[in-house]
Amino acid sequence: MTSPWQLGVIGHPIGHSLSPAMHRLFLERAGMAGDYLAYDAPPETLAMRLAALAQSGLRGLNVTIPHKRAVIPHLTRVAPDAQVIQAVNTIVFHRDGAREGLNTDIAGFWNSLPPRAQQYAVEGHTLLLGAGGASRAALAALIERGAQRLTLAVRNPDRAYDALMAADDLCRRAHSACDILLMALSDLASLGSYSLVINATSIGMGDSGLTPLNASQLTSLPDASFVYDVVYGRRPTRLIRECESLGIEACDGLWMLVRQGADAFERWTGATVNEEAARAAYDLLRA
Repeated sequence: MTSPWQLGVIGHPIGHSLSPAMHRLFLERAGMAGDYLAYDAPPETLAMRLAALAQSGLRGLNVTIPHKRAVIPHLTRVAPDAQVIQAVNTIVFHRDGAREGLNTDIAGFWNSLPPRAQQYAVEGHTLLLGAGGASRAALAALIERGAQRLTLAVRNPDRAYDALMAADDLCRRAHSACDILLMALSDLASLGSYSLVINATSIGMGDSGLTPLNASQLTSLPDASFVYDVVYGRRPTRLIRECESLGIEACDGLWMLVRQGADAFERWTGATVNEEAARAAYDLLRA
């Protein structure tokens, strides 16, 4: 018989994911029987794999690269914020067969930003790298919290138009007259005008040793600035290590993983992930 709390994450590749360790801790802390597994699904197998998981008795599923947008046509309903940014990172499988798509990355991103970085986001000029699901979640969080000056630097121009349309919609919903500029990541030179820089690309994932920004660009940052790398791992990414060597305040996305994961767990199970459990998860994943 399937355990009552079978949960998981789907993506491709998926071997780097720290989510299983985190959610197993949440299950243990909540005194709930169950497990959380990682499912590798190349894009061409996504629809078939989702159907099979739904039939298996799975109660909840996280969605990661490259499926956050691709899952949407396979869902019964999608929460409004996830629909606007066209990115789902959490699926709830309901008892009646419905598949509900949510986005817990939006709040997870903002709640993982240190207070100083939140201040820079609202009062200064933010540079956001990327146009995928993580970038759109960050964009939504920034606009909802009152960020006025944003530059979006993208690798793939084909994805940029949709991201800008989503941003315009978000600005209207927030009744905000935010100023959003678009540029190619390859054209990015100096960072001297940005108070907050966010890497929401996959560059640096899996301890690849890659970085979206070189040392010359980083040294041009103003003194009052912060670098946030959505990419996470058991050790800091190269971008974070270079910032630290240059004396630039920075952090990676591990707290975002924990915050969004706690939100997803609560949506699936109804149990509460308290701050002690969240801290324990962070410490476990950083160890």
